[in-house]
Amino acid sequence: NTSSDLASENDKVDTTNPSEVKQPEISIPQEPEEPEKEKPIATPPSVTAFVTQMKESGVTKLVSELEELEELGQESPGLAFEVLRELSAKVATLNASELPEDLKNEFETLSTGLRDIVSHIETSPIPSEVMAEGREAIGAWWFEQSQADPDFEKDMGEVMRSWGAEMQELGSTLEVAGDNMGELFEKYGIDDSELEN
Repeated sequence: NTSSDLASENDKVDTTNPSEVKQPEISIPQEPEEPEKEKPIATPPSVTAFVTQMKESGVTKLVSELEELEELGQESPGLAFEVLRELSAKVATLNASELPEDLKNEFETLSTGLRDIVSHIETSPIPSEVMAEGREAIGAWWFEQSQADPDFEKDMGEVMRSWGAEMQELGSTLEVAGDNMGELFEKYGIDDSELEN
């Protein structure tokens, strides 16, 4: 039994010794971390160039316009649709070929999402010129149609529900892609403030 006693003695020695040694070690990993946090991420030139492209083509300005319009919500869907159309057209002119793979893929998703939402807007059951005039005009148009056709409200209600549901789905896909782009820009050292016009 002495050999196992010895082993357990050794264990005791092993466990007490390293814990004494480890004490000062705890602070060691923290030291190199400090300067690392301050060290800015080196942004790849392709990403910097792309952000410049976005600004020069007016994409960043349109994105902030869209955010402002979102706050107004249903009051002016026509205006939001107009900005989306313009944004989609401008985004299509950007050249993402030099971007890092993950950012390029997310940009493609965003670009496709914009195209999809714009073509869905084109299929709106409510004429775009009525949409452009805002909520009151939509209400007046709706009333006019329902006066002329007793089934209008029921039929149109169903059409609008399914159109609206798809619009919402496309909108959330777009939002996710937008958020992901933001995170990826951050990963490559691009701050939110740099994406503002």
